[in-house]
Amino acid sequence: DLAWTLLDGGGVTPLRFDLHGQMVARSGLGVFAAIPAAMRFGDGDDDTGIGNLEVGGVQNFWRRGRTIALRASLTLPTASDDPGGASANYLSAFGRIADLPQIYPQTIWMRLSGSPILRSGAVFFRADLGVDVALSTRGGDEPDPLLRLNLGVGGELGSVALMAEFANVMNTDDRLIDDTSHTLAATLRLIRSSVQPSVSIVVPIGSTGGGVDAVVMIGVVTRF
Repeated sequence: DLAWTLLDGGGVTPLRFDLHGQMVARSGLGVFAAIPAAMRFGDGDDDTGIGNLEVGGVQNFWRRGRTIALRASLTLPTASDDPGGASANYLSAFGRIADLPQIYPQTIWMRLSGSPILRSGAVFFRADLGVDVALSTRGGDEPDPLLRLNLGVGGELGSVALMAEFANVMNTDDRLIDDTSHTLAATLRLIRSSVQPSVSIVVPIGSTGGGVDAVVMIGVVTRF
């Protein structure tokens, strides 16, 4: 995924690149990994940041018309902690507020989640309920846990899928975000091939983002 964050007033342009990989056996058991990188242009300074590498496992329980996916992972403390890199990571994070532990420097997070997925004909629904807990940090006090609740709905129309998602993060530690943050996203994806490009628009709701107007994301999923 490549994300372009549009800031109120311009002047600075944050970009973020996310690389994900997953391998799942026929039993439903699998492993995955993900890492983000960010760049910040403008105001005479260009900065680059790397996020925390996340590695974990997933167990899918498949039934006719429904799936439950259970995921557990750890983030390794690879995120940039210099001012420029940390700023690039933060400014580019609002397209994926559910993945904030990937930008918190010098901290190991444990991430747990469950995702029921329901399908009826061409329409599908998904919910993600998760918790992120800091296990250790070298940057002072450990941040408080983050709670995640994402709700999505989509439909297949021939060779394309249209999807909408409401993402929510609840937090009692305002060093990272406000008490609650919310975004709405709309996505269009081509689905009738092994290479599936997509485009998304993510809009912060309320005070979320603090000057972020929207995030434009372009992605591609490739299956082997």
